[in-house]
This record gives sequence, C-alpha cells and structure tokens, in this order.
Amino acid sequence: MRAQKPTQLENENMEMPYLIKKNGSFYAHESAGYTARPELAELYTKQYAQSHADAHNEVQAVAVNEVFGNADQLIEYIERMQAMVDALKADNPTGE
Repeated sequence: MRAQKPTQLENENMEMPYLIKKNGSFYAHESAGYTARPELAELYTKQYAQSHADAHNEVQAVAVNEVFGNADQLIEYIERMQAMVDALKADNPTGE
C-alpha cells in the first residue's frame, strides 16, 4: 500500500496530514512496519486515512495536530535530523 501524501493547497497552506494508528503504533514511513514514534510515521491525506480506518478494525485515522500540540514539539527532532544530514554531507560531499 503506497501512501498518499497530503496535497498542497493554495498560498502554501497545507491540508492537515493524518497518521494511521493500529494497536497503539503508527504505520511507519514508506510502509516499513510500525513505529511508536509519530515523528517517524507516514503522512496520509485525511480522505485516505479515514477510508483506510473505516475499512479495518483496530485502525484509527489521527490528525497530526491531535498528536503534537504545536510545531515546537518537533523542532528538537528536526534539529537532530539536520545534524545527521550535515555530518553525512560533510563526510561525503558528492553524495556518491
């Protein structure tokens, strides 16, 4: 099952992405199993997530703003990921 990414709306306003949750875990990015960490979960459109949840018992569609109170909760995670990206680029600047 390939994830349907949230669609971009006019003026850079983005539809609220959804996560799919089953038995306390989220569907992981790129269908790589499950994760307890929502920041590692795949993002889905509301329509897809709700449709999937309606078709499967024990599955919930959860809006990102129901999991994270505000964007600041993700800043530390983003900064750590950026540090990893920067280190990898410095180690291999050509990307090969």
